Amino acid sequence: MAEVILFHHVQGLTPGVITFADKLRDAGHTVHTPDLFNGSTFDEIEKGMEFVKGIGFSEVMERGMHAVEGLPTNLVYAGFSLGVVPAQKLAQTRNGAIGALFFYSCLPISEFGSSWPEGVPVQIHAKDADPFFVDGGDIDAARELVSKADDAELFLYPGSQHLFADSSLKSYDREASAILMERVLAFGTFDDALAETSHNIKEIAIHLRNLIEEIYPEVIEVPWPRQRIIGYGVGPKKLTEHFCYIGAHNKHVNLGFYYGVKLSDPEGLLEGTGKNLRHIKIKKLDDVASPSIRRLIEESISERKALPGN
Repeated sequence: MAEVILFHHVQGLTPGVITFADKLRDAGHTVHTPDLFNGSTFDEIEKGMEFVKGIGFSEVMERGMHAVEGLPTNLVYAGFSLGVVPAQKLAQTRNGAIGALFFYSCLPISEFGSSWPEGVPVQIHAKDADPFFVDGGDIDAARELVSKADDAELFLYPGSQHLFADSSLKSYDREASAILMERVLAFGTFDDALAETSHNIKEIAIHLRNLIEEIYPEVIEVPWPRQRIIGYGVGPKKLTEHFCYIGAHNKHVNLGFYYGVKLSDPEGLLEGTGKNLRHIKIKKLDDVASPSIRRLIEESISERKALPGN
């Protein structure tokens, strides 16, 4: 399960934001909900915006940055509207992000850097006629992000309500919120990556995952559900910190090694002709228990950990 920091919108840390967080907690996630307004809430967006102007937008951002002090780096950064700003900044600039969830807002990638961080999946949710999202340019920023990130999805819902997933506000849309929550709970999960596979393939993948976690309990897991791949690393960065991946196919599971060309393979198990990638096709559950597979995983972890900075 993931650890999430969820930043509230311009009307404050409302009961609806807490309810949303509780649904994530009920699904097994750890969720932090910092109060950037120190207890103030507002019944209208305009009143919240006036409050932000009063204390200064830079102060709100500073509070958002302070909210992660003492928290681990491998977080999912999430935000509603105003809360997307600190969430996106942290996702792009704080090393270790494992995912991002942006509700009702999105900023250009260039706001916080030159590119979206490698291997960090992101979902963006908004109404297709929300004037804040559409007329404000957020939809263009969201489409740019989707085009440039490794794994990004933009979900548009019919209607014009802005804060539509907050159950404590008049703008609440129960039907759209239910769909949004379903998508969020499926976001970047191991189970979602295996959703369309057979029982046998799931069993092999689960046992491989258990083996990897047994060998390296501190492992960072990053699923890419649309690709049916789950990556494993000493950190979240796919090309520099990941050592192996599980790839689900119809009749077998690939245990892939990002730098397999560097691994010793006296049994000749590794397949592939790429510059670095190698993989093993696993078709039977019993094959997971092979000492050779354990050795290759151990060696791949040592190879990545030996690099400067890892």
